[in-house]
Parts: sequence; structure tokens; C-alpha cells
Amino acid sequence: MIRKILLPAALAWVRTLRPRIDFIPPLPTSGILVLWHADMLPCLRAFAGRKMRVLISSSSDGDLGAEAARRLGYRVVRGSSSRGGVSALKRIAREMNTDGGWVALVADGPRGPRGICKPGAVWLVQQTGFPVVCATAKARFGFTLAGWAKVRIPLPFARVNICLSEPFYPESPIEIEKAMQKTGIGF
Repeated sequence: MIRKILLPAALAWVRTLRPRIDFIPPLPTSGILVLWHADMLPCLRAFAGRKMRVLISSSSDGDLGAEAARRLGYRVVRGSSSRGGVSALKRIAREMNTDGGWVALVADGPRGPRGICKPGAVWLVQQTGFPVVCATAKARFGFTLAGWAKVRIPLPFARVNICLSEPFYPESPIEIEKAMQKTGIGF
């Protein structure tokens, strides 16, 4: 019952957001978009409808997010670092090597710690040869949820400024963390 109410409400909220990409470097046709857990909701609208792959937890908590992502035009692959993540990343690598395209990964999810990049994006770079582009989101009006991730929720109709890094080929998760720090975070 809650899902029948929550999903339409969440989709309606996402559709009110007004994303603007502040810096658009020359982007390749395929790549790995990396963002922090805190920025995943503010970034939803900016990349919707592009058939971008997203990795979403296989947990029951991820079910709502997976359905919302599908309805927004994302290609959902289920798995996380705690359950099914290795096979999900291998599947993404195979698909990208065959079809190209983009995948979005939450670098510090699903359990944190906040702002510490996991090795999945670097592994995908090594397997596919595609670059990483880091994304951060800023909205003037919104609030931050409690919890380890400090997920930011822009208010309905808020302008969400997205900042992208230049495409690059990291050899370690620390290189991604440094690029994320340069693009900036926060409300």
C-alpha cells in the first residue's frame, strides 16, 4: 500500500526538479558516471531518459528505487557491495563492452563510509577502457537526511546545479575522491 502512494509521489517530486549542468566537458559516447550517495536523488532528473545503466541494491530497500529508476528511463542492474555486486559489475562490463553506453555508480554506497570511494568504478575502467566522469549536485533550497550518507533532498521545483568533471582514467579510488572534492558538494 505504501509503495502505491510513495512511488508516484517520488516520481512527481523528481519531475519538478530543474537540473542545470554547470560544466559540460566534451563527453565520450560511453563512460562511467560516478557520484556520492548524497547526490543520487538530486541527480536523478538530470540523467533521466538516457537509458543509462544504474546499479541499485538487491535489498528490499532498493526495490522502490529500482522501480522509480526504470520509470525515469534508466536501465537497472541489481546488486551492491554487500550482495550480488561482483556479478552485477561483471554484467555491466560485458554489456558496456558489447553495446557501449553509460553507467552511473554511487561510489560510497550502499553502506559508506561517506565520501570514501569503493573500487568498483576503477575496476570498470580497467575492464572496459571507458573513462570516469564525476558528478556532484547543489541545490539552493532543500534539506539533508540523517544517516551516514547525508542524502540531500532538494525542495520541489528547486534548481539543481550539476557539476561534471573532465573524463579521466583513475587507477585508484583515491583519484576519484580527489576529483569529487574538486567538483564540490552541498546545498
